Amino acid sequence: METYEFTCSRCGSTFQKEGSLPPERWNLLAVVLTLGLWLPIWAVWQWWQIFNLSRCPECNRRSRRVLVPFLVLLLVTTDVLGSYFYLSMIVPDRIAERTASAEPLGRRENALLYLSVLTPQYGPFVLIGWFLIFSVVLLMLPNRYRV
Repeated sequence: METYEFTCSRCGSTFQKEGSLPPERWNLLAVVLTLGLWLPIWAVWQWWQIFNLSRCPECNRRSRRVLVPFLVLLLVTTDVLGSYFYLSMIVPDRIAERTASAEPLGRRENALLYLSVLTPQYGPFVLIGWFLIFSVVLLMLPNRYRV
C-alpha cells in the first residue's frame, strides 16, 4: 500500500488516499512475453487506478490534473494514428490518380508522395516510439502524487 496526496481544484482541500498499483513484476513479465504490446495497456491501467484514487472526499469529484495528461496523450495518439493511416492508405491512391494526368505534380503533392513512400518503411518505428512515450508518461504520473 502506498499513500498518494491530491488537491481538489474545486473545493481546494488537500487529501491523502492509500492504494496499491498493479504489481510490477507480473506486468514486466507480460511486457516481455508480448514483446511490448502490454506496456500501453499497463500504463492505462495504472493511470485508471490513480484516477480512481483522486476522488475528493468532500465534493466527490475526481482530479482534473490526473485527467488532462491522459486526454492530451489520447488526442495526440489519435492524430498520430490518423496521420499514419492517411499517409499509408489514402495518399498513394490519390497520387496514383493524379499521376495518370499529364500535368506535373505540385510541391504539396510531391511532398505527400515522398512521405507516403517513407511511411511504410519508417512509420512502424514512429508508432512504436509514440506508444513508448505514451506509456512512459502515464507510468510516471503516479510519482507526482506519491507521498
